[in-house]
Amino acid sequence: ISGTVTLPDDAPTEWMQAVQVSVMTQRGEYLTYNNARIDTATGAYTLSRLPAGDLIVYFSASGFHDGTDWTSTDIASEYYDDAAARDDATIVSTTGGNATGIDAALGHGAGLDLDLDASALRGTGNGIGISITDLDGNVLISYGDPLPEDGHYPIVMSNLTPGEYRIAVSSMSWDDENDRSINGSAQFLRFGSVTSIQLAAGHTETGLVTARPADATISG
Repeated sequence: ISGTVTLPDDAPTEWMQAVQVSVMTQRGEYLTYNNARIDTATGAYTLSRLPAGDLIVYFSASGFHDGTDWTSTDIASEYYDDAAARDDATIVSTTGGNATGIDAALGHGAGLDLDLDASALRGTGNGIGISITDLDGNVLISYGDPLPEDGHYPIVMSNLTPGEYRIAVSSMSWDDENDRSINGSAQFLRFGSVTSIQLAAGHTETGLVTARPADATISG
């Protein structure tokens, strides 16, 4: 698979060093991860030794290390062709041989730097999970950690494609006997009166958000 990656006109030229191109199956299993040969002058790349089949190509440029310091970028990650979610990616087929012209024009991304007050979730589990989803419910990013003692947990992300998102928060505990997690609660955060957040290119959303008490039940 080969193509060319371009960055915004106002991006520093050295940001091309941060470009990574990866290939995965439709199930999200990586076949190559940052394994492309990239020409930092032109953005041309080639990924070789791939199997024949229907594949997904992922582009990112979050940052690079110059041997001394780490330099971050605000470039948004995306799937081919200009998709924020893997489920919306355009399939690249290598069934008939090489796939050429798989290009990406990466743009400036958006970020989150939120202080989540999750103290209302105390008693529902000792772990916390965060998921960023699109409006269709596709999970774009997810991760988890122990729930901090003071109940405050930072939600810090960058390189998000500008757009509208939802943030899901869950609590859980680990069942050592059965070697599995037990869900305690789950909810989408509210931002004022709405359940989604709009992120603009080049902007990092900051502020305090609060998880609601997990005291409701459904039975039947």
